[in-house]
Amino acid sequence: MLHQFTFKNFKSFKNEVTLNLLASSIKEHPSDVVADLAEERVLKVAAIYGANASGKSNVIDAFSAMRKFILESFKANEVDGVQRLNAHWFEEKDAPTEFSVLFSTNEHVFQYGFSIVEHDIQEEFLFRRDLSEKKEKYTSLFERVKNDFSGELLKEIELETILKLITNNTLLISVLAQLKLPLIQEVFSWFKNNHPANYGNPKTEINKYMTFSDLKSVDPLVDFLENEQNKKDIEQFIRAVDVGIQGFGIYRTRKKDLLPAYGDIKFAVTYHKIPGRDSYHTVPIWEESNGTQKIILLYMDIKKVLDNGQTLFIDELDASYGKDYILGRYKSIPSIKKLKA
Repeated sequence: MLHQFTFKNFKSFKNEVTLNLLASSIKEHPSDVVADLAEERVLKVAAIYGANASGKSNVIDAFSAMRKFILESFKANEVDGVQRLNAHWFEEKDAPTEFSVLFSTNEHVFQYGFSIVEHDIQEEFLFRRDLSEKKEKYTSLFERVKNDFSGELLKEIELETILKLITNNTLLISVLAQLKLPLIQEVFSWFKNNHPANYGNPKTEINKYMTFSDLKSVDPLVDFLENEQNKKDIEQFIRAVDVGIQGFGIYRTRKKDLLPAYGDIKFAVTYHKIPGRDSYHTVPIWEESNGTQKIILLYMDIKKVLDNGQTLFIDELDASYGKDYILGRYKSIPSIKKLKA
């Protein structure tokens, strides 16, 4: 679970701000909170509202930038690349950008953060909460101030060997993750699995569910629906939402309809009850309304998070986009033209 995300000097945010999901003492809505390992009450959901250009997206962008740097700083160092945040909108370039996250996994509560100027790491730290103490107390797994390192975890490894892999623009946690240390893997996996979703850019989100193996499947729902339990669950959900969909199916093209280089192509369709008749109308997924398409995508994201124990960040939840994008992915397929007609 995400407890707190704090950042400073990133894009439109000059001063330190915190997205805080720790619950207040109000107990009117017990179902809206959940207790962590230390019995801290944490909100399940938080929403940010505001006018256009007020900085809402920059909050998620800040987490995305932190996550990207953690996952790629070691890789960038290997290829002599430089990770740049391009974070400064107001401050001088020598003012550090700072990130810090408090979160819990199945077994631990961690606080991790770092500060960076351009591409040089200034400070970095990883703390673990002592769950044997009722009072909030943290142990330093490692701390870094430029090229000075300390912490309990570093006593267990050969620090001199590690330092050879670290440059000014490489995070220590990115290097330690290569050693497969359990605690570091726990932290690294938390960042890796918590991918922000931007519903204002459906291309990126839809591609997460695409399967491009010989173009055998080009629809985000196909692999999902081929699992019978997934199909049953999403049909129960979509009927409860009441958008007129009675069920889902998979439409298969014939190989001879396609270019030889293509394999069989499958895509999702929906079934709508025809009024006054005991039959259904088959509708390609792209013919559903923008809102219905987004509800389906949201369901798949939420299911993934609940199944795997992750945190979901969603930007542009109310954004709309045209059908032309999705239809454009399929318009060259003859059998789809026929179905549409």
